[in-house]
Amino acid sequence: MSYNYISGLYLNAINFDAYAISFHGAHSFMNLVEGNYIDSRVASDHVWGTKSHNTFFRNKIAAAPNRTSGAWDLDIQFYSRYYNIIGNVLGKGSEGIYSLENANSSSPAIYRFGYDGDGDSSASSNDSGVSSTILRHGNWDTYTNGVVWNSNDDRTLPSSLYLSDKPSWWGNLQWPSIGPDMSPMYPAALGAGKGTPWNGNGSTTKLVSPPILNPAK
Repeated sequence: MSYNYISGLYLNAINFDAYAISFHGAHSFMNLVEGNYIDSRVASDHVWGTKSHNTFFRNKIAAAPNRTSGAWDLDIQFYSRYYNIIGNVLGKGSEGIYSLENANSSSPAIYRFGYDGDGDSSASSNDSGVSSTILRHGNWDTYTNGVVWNSNDDRTLPSSLYLSDKPSWWGNLQWPSIGPDMSPMYPAALGAGKGTPWNGNGSTTKLVSPPILNPAK
């Protein structure tokens, strides 16, 4: 899932931070989530079983504005293993905890690891295998107000994990569009309540969708 703009998700529970992207099916694995602008929660739940080896790369992710329940930016739940969280820009500035795990709490946080569902706020059943198998590297967040690297791993972030170069349909927009190594770290967008939209000239024209290569027949 790549290069989407997601904001203003609606739920009847107006204070609850909905899933914008969720690994929900039976053992979702080896998926790439890249280059998305997300004003809501990203999650991997345990409803239909285990998940593993999924990657979040160069996304802008923050809990939705004015949502106080479920306000975790990246929520990797029970029995999700070997996730890669690399080169993202995380948070909206109201998170009181950097990494919520093994705690009796549901406080807003940049990361939430190992809980068994949205309503679980107990340390008693926390799955420590979630955080112990996650790779977090090169992410900027509002809690630390800086980039957190994983030890001495390579600090040069590729532009994309599946594109060899800027696609022709991208136009004159910043490339890559999002990342702690970019200035600005993500493009201003109307949904964020400030700045200019993605095309940068004051209009609301949407990007043209990329061509479908080698479609199935």
